Amino acid sequence: MTMGSNVSLTALSENIESAIVSLGWSSPTGEGDADVSVLLLNADGKVRSDADFYFYNNPVAADGSVQLLGKEPTGDGSEDRISFDLTAVPADVERIVVAASRYEGARFGELDDLKR
Repeated sequence: MTMGSNVSLTALSENIESAIVSLGWSSPTGEGDADVSVLLLNADGKVRSDADFYFYNNPVAADGSVQLLGKEPTGDGSEDRISFDLTAVPADVERIVVAASRYEGARFGELDDLKR
């Protein structure tokens, strides 16, 4: 997949009950970092409430549908993984968005080897 692209999980397999998504990067200075977040969107393309936004301070959905597994160092950088139990995702959620952000003026151009 290329950055910004979409994939339907049913295009990959007819019977997907769970998935793990990972985002990885490296930093030439060794200090670069990104924060991963997940949004559950309804048919209008909006979260139903704050409870549909998962990030480092809210890493697990009460229904078990989303769990941020955290960052782990890799040989050349870091990897952030998210586990999805697709059988637990509420029926009115039509899209799941996985995003990453930087903070304190940092830019994605300062990271190398962005991958998912």
